[in-house]
Amino acid sequence: MKINGNKPYDGVEVTLSTTKISNLKNDESKLRSVKKQAEDVIEISRDSKKIAEIATAIKNMPEIRNQKVEELKKVIESGNYTVDPRKLAEKIISEL
Repeated sequence: MKINGNKPYDGVEVTLSTTKISNLKNDESKLRSVKKQAEDVIEISRDSKKIAEIATAIKNMPEIRNQKVEELKKVIESGNYTVDPRKLAEKIISEL
């Protein structure tokens, strides 16, 4: 076996094209700029942040106030539960 060092084999022509190398460098820089442009940016408004805070607070609240439910059950079962129509109407209006 004959080792020729860094020389090409006899009869093999080796040429380097500088245009190909510069095209490759240009393609790499284009890929970098396209990659930078493709990054997504998310901006959350103050209202959205407030809504997220409220949603988190609601999730952390207990679903049922058991003590209040038990009190109302006892009052209803005893027949002493009454509704003040004026207070009910005021509450409905205030919620609108």
